Amino acid sequence: SILKRDSAGDWKEVNPDTTFHSGDKLRVRVESNENAYLYIVAKGSSGNWDVLFPSKDINGGDNRVEANAEEILPNRRGQWTLDDRKGEERLFLVLSRKPVADLDGLIYD
Repeated sequence: SILKRDSAGDWKEVNPDTTFHSGDKLRVRVESNENAYLYIVAKGSSGNWDVLFPSKDINGGDNRVEANAEEILPNRRGQWTLDDRKGEERLFLVLSRKPVADLDGLIYD
């Protein structure tokens, strides 16, 4: 699910089709039914891809998620903040049973 920080500072689940605005603060909450490796990538309105997770700044780059354990990303103290560039962005979450060696290949395939 997508979590958005409201004006009171609380994190609320929002509909994935929500229209977001510059300055919105977001997190992603995931739970897998088996041990897996999580990848979060965003495709911006420019057509460029950006790997949000794994990142060395989040969990030291460790993207393994445990079965039936809730994960909040970037983490319980972090957030992603939307910039002021207008356009459509898409967020993709990929769970894999094995680590993906060629993430760029996965993205562009």
